Amino acid sequence: MLKLLSALLLTFSLSTGTMAQSLYSIDLGLQTYHFDRDWGLDAEGNEECKNESHGLVVIRDDEGMGIGTYMNSHCLRSYLLTQRYRFDDKLSVDLAVVSGYPEKMELLKGGIVVIPTITYTEYFGKVGISFITVPFVLVGVGFTIKF
Repeated sequence: MLKLLSALLLTFSLSTGTMAQSLYSIDLGLQTYHFDRDWGLDAEGNEECKNESHGLVVIRDDEGMGIGTYMNSHCLRSYLLTQRYRFDDKLSVDLAVVSGYPEKMELLKGGIVVIPTITYTEYFGKVGISFITVPFVLVGVGFTIKF
């Protein structure tokens, strides 16, 4: 896992210039509430995992491109590549390509899904509280630190 995250960070830094010059923010933590928590049973007949605390870490550059990882709601490690489109300093839309989801949800082989997110961030200096929604799926809250 650490090797994969390191490779993603290296790729990201090479594609955007040096990390020190392009670093814009880090998103940390994510606590969510999913609207539909009646997921039923997994393939083995056990109750599906229902994770709401995700341990999100996303590093973003000044253009809104980000990479990161989190524990998804199915209790599986996910890695993401995301692009943020800002309306202003507080309101944005993200489009993320994410790995690690169950086969029944995948868009591409390997558990790859695309997740659209609407984010509103209220800043207090360089630290922000981010309120997110994946429309019709969940709402959540996390933190953002600007550099």
